[in-house]
Amino acid sequence: MAGDRTIPTCSRLALSAATLALAVASLPAVAQIERFAAYVRARAAEARGEVGAAASDYARVLAATPDDPAIAARTWREAMAAGDLALARRAATTALDTSRPGNGAIAAEVSLLRVADAIHGGDTAALARALAAMKDGPLDFLTPVIAAWGSLGNAVDPAGTLVATKQTGAFARVVRENRALLLIATNRFDVAVPDLQALLADSSGELDLRYAAAELLAGQGKSDIAMKLVAGNDVEVAGFRAAIPVAKPSAAFGVSRLFTRVAADLDDARTAPLAVALTRSALLLDPSDDRARLVLARALGRMKAYRRALAVLGEVAPTSAFRGPAAQLHIGLLRASGDDAGSLAAAKALAEAPGASATAAQVYADLLADNGHPREAIAAYDRARDRMGKDAGWEIWLQIATANDSAGDWRQARAAFDRAVKLGGNEAVALTSYGAALVARGEDLPRAVAMLERANTLTPDKPEISGALAWAYLRQGDGARALPLLETASRQAPADSSIAEHLGDAYWAAGRRYEARYAWRAALVVADGAAVLRIETKLRDGLAS
Repeated sequence: MAGDRTIPTCSRLALSAATLALAVASLPAVAQIERFAAYVRARAAEARGEVGAAASDYARVLAATPDDPAIAARTWREAMAAGDLALARRAATTALDTSRPGNGAIAAEVSLLRVADAIHGGDTAALARALAAMKDGPLDFLTPVIAAWGSLGNAVDPAGTLVATKQTGAFARVVRENRALLLIATNRFDVAVPDLQALLADSSGELDLRYAAAELLAGQGKSDIAMKLVAGNDVEVAGFRAAIPVAKPSAAFGVSRLFTRVAADLDDARTAPLAVALTRSALLLDPSDDRARLVLARALGRMKAYRRALAVLGEVAPTSAFRGPAAQLHIGLLRASGDDAGSLAAAKALAEAPGASATAAQVYADLLADNGHPREAIAAYDRARDRMGKDAGWEIWLQIATANDSAGDWRQARAAFDRAVKLGGNEAVALTSYGAALVARGEDLPRAVAMLERANTLTPDKPEISGALAWAYLRQGDGARALPLLETASRQAPADSSIAEHLGDAYWAAGRRYEARYAWRAALVVADGAAVLRIETKLRDGLAS
């Protein structure tokens, strides 16, 4: 630089030395600032669901504070979500400090990866240590099943070891399912098949059991029995049936399917990190398990890690038995992330592909309806119905009715409502939707009331139904019957603007003007669209307006 030329060489050297000394002296402070900045970035990325960026910055903080269990726990979870198992393993030791509140759950998650690492590496001693660490923890119920699969190939009868296992409820079912799978793995089909039939009579966990059993049976040369297990018209099952993976019995197979099956039952944001740990560990054991990828992607979606979830789905091959469910989930994740245009485009492509299913057309129609395109939705629902053929039931007719109603074609809507109620006469949803639509138009009120009363009898204590019935009574001028129903419904569903508004109407009709305005103000808090102006008018002018 020009300014440097004016400084004598000796002075420049002195300045450089002074600057270097100053830099060295300030390193700890700079490091602290950088560590804090990385932590702030990690927390922000975590909140946005950007698990890769969060894991990267937490790794920097962990490197500077390797003995901090709180940082290790956060690093563990973001690393697992991002699929960085190496980083997760580095964080695991410190994260296992169970003396800190909340770290017991982290320790349970860590134990899953350690089990998978031991089985993957064929290390029986490490597996024994991992199972011992799981004892008395929240996942203790899994240990006998994991141990049974771990003993496969030894002299011990692995299925027999589960007979005396004491479990209750859902845990007992998991044990029974794995006993049946182990019977297949050890060629005891005569006992396994009756056990499977008994288990499949109850739908809980049905899909994962069907899939795992079919894979093992196909691998054991029993494709005829495997095909029977995955018979039926369900679109997802039919896709699996068309390309049943062939599996050989092993501890890796059994434990991976166990982890995936348990993860599939975890269906909310609070349990999403555990579902991630289960499915990441399952995929370590069996990288070909696309069912685990589906469950993992759903869990990541609940954590709002949408980009990572979509990347996981991108690993599902076009020839996979799970390609259909993966495509449907891809659409759902795009929609959940706020990408309405992307989800519509993906749904349209899927619905209009050669040989597309009725479900694909139905999903596309739902998105069109939700995005304010009722006429396009009608055409898509019609395609779905036509593809269903004789299997078209009350649900699709109700969707056709609702779309026509939204499009302003009441004649077509009413005909479709009639068909829906005829096919599903004991379905409260169909009865309520048709009854409420009639009440909204002031048409055939006696029939509307009868349908709503029937729906209320079928499913009592549903505020949306009792509120609709009360509205029908109110339209008939029967405030005495409407008011107690609306008061109860309002207590059950305080955030329902429609119920609160109708409660205000009922109070006004009964001469209770103060209470009416109170109810309308409550309705206004959660109202949207045209309801806002309508309620504001009632607050200003009363019901007469």
